[in-house]
Amino acid sequence: LEYLYNGAKNFNEKGLYVSFEENVDNLKKQALQFGWDMDSLEKKGMIKFISISATEVSSNTIKELIERVQKMKARRLVIDSLSTLSFITPATYISLNEITDITIKRFIYTFINDLRKLKDTTTLLISQTTEGNLSRDTVSEFICDGVIYISYESLGGQFSRSLMVRK
Repeated sequence: LEYLYNGAKNFNEKGLYVSFEENVDNLKKQALQFGWDMDSLEKKGMIKFISISATEVSSNTIKELIERVQKMKARRLVIDSLSTLSFITPATYISLNEITDITIKRFIYTFINDLRKLKDTTTLLISQTTEGNLSRDTVSEFICDGVIYISYESLGGQFSRSLMVRK
């Protein structure tokens, strides 16, 4: 959220937030907790939020997203989250009885590769991971230009946050 807010406020860059798990009202409430008025930026056409449920995802979803980005001339794009997308999309991508790890990896690779066609847009892909891995799908980190790993850990009763640039 901060990535889009700062882009719109400080650099006059339009942004699109696409969520596959959180509804738009909840995202805006979270932003308000930090003092970010997303409604005013949305009214000015600087930021757009889209919530896509599992039942709305289709084989045309990536094409439609690219068209929206191009139409609004967004310089910043956030996909939340790649992890959720990998669970819900293959069912629409191929027939249900053919879903395998390879199919999911192929879908994620194709999805990210298609986003790379947006030459004037920087995309931030959010993904949850498991311990010791850079991603759950084990393929997105290879096609992405960069990987930033953020963690929240307990150390001796104290909690600590860390950020590591892995690629």
